[in-house]
Amino acid sequence: MKKGKILAVALVVVILSSLSAFADDTKIGVLAKAGMTEEEFTASVAKVWKWSVIDELHKNGANIYYFYDSVNSMLLALMRGDIQEIELPRTIAEYVIATNPGHKISCVLGTTEADFVFGFLRDDKGAELQRKFNGAIRTLKKDGTLEALQKEYITNPKYDSLKPAEFAKFDGAETIKVAITGDVPPIDFIAPDGQAVGFNVALLSEIGKILGANIELVEVDAIARTPSLTSGRVDAVFWYQVVVGAEIQHDIPEEVIVSESYYDWDTFVHIRKADASDTEDEEE
Repeated sequence: MKKGKILAVALVVVILSSLSAFADDTKIGVLAKAGMTEEEFTASVAKVWKWSVIDELHKNGANIYYFYDSVNSMLLALMRGDIQEIELPRTIAEYVIATNPGHKISCVLGTTEADFVFGFLRDDKGAELQRKFNGAIRTLKKDGTLEALQKEYITNPKYDSLKPAEFAKFDGAETIKVAITGDVPPIDFIAPDGQAVGFNVALLSEIGKILGANIELVEVDAIARTPSLTSGRVDAVFWYQVVVGAEIQHDIPEEVIVSESYYDWDTFVHIRKADASDTEDEEE
């Protein structure tokens, strides 16, 4: 059996138990996609999972996925009952569950993959920044810094003790404005004291040191990433490219080019509110 078919079989086994109870009014929250509408994203998933319940619901005219600008807004919608589940990379989902009691992972999308990248405007300045960021990422991979940051913030994090990174200042040097959402912990988020914290923040601190450049963080909503680039408000943004099965779901507009991947994961999950039976099982 070919690898693609093995992945497809694995995925259908994983998702059907969670999706079998879906009704026509089922709604799943996801972070807004800069290059797709809610309908386009639902259609894209339905195309890949054409054997699943999602495809049947889509054929019947039901929209499954609904966009939110932040993890917090998705959680609020879940608590209100506006949506039944939210879909997140497992790295982010584990943080959400650890810091929001009463939620649980309900579905594991085992063959969904994604790469962390930085995005730049497709022009001469963007191409030069792409080259510089790629060089810095390779250096951080080679000297072990990137692996250490992954361990601290993602692999073995201590959520209650994550600290803001320090950014070096270089007099007269180039300033690179980088967009962060401030709401995808532990990737990047705003701490109670107003400081930016997370894996991307710490990584950008190291990139700034290597480039001898001043990094300025600019908080923007997820849906505003492309306009922030095209308007010149920022020079770079955080992006991730998603792969489901054997097909890439591009969330990267044509006017954007991206850096080399500096982190990848192979698991997305769905989160829902734990019901009474879940609580009883935990007590036993």
